[in-house]
Amino acid sequence: MLRIRFEDLVLKYDHTLKKIYDFLGENKETHVNKKRHFDPLLSSKNIGLWKNYPHKNEIDKIYFGLKDYCYNI
Repeated sequence: MLRIRFEDLVLKYDHTLKKIYDFLGENKETHVNKKRHFDPLLSSKNIGLWKNYPHKNEIDKIYFGLKDYCYNI
């Protein structure tokens, strides 16, 4: 099983793609439409939106209940 976090795909795009290629047993030449449907520069604006969420207690509940799935920068 390979778990890819959205933040890794945005912040470490090339490194994360390599992990995907290795997991699938593919090489980067098979990816002919790179960044056509997913552009990390455009998606970077969606990282950290929780920091501006006004109800910190709700964020804390999510974090403590699902901390294994939360990204730590």
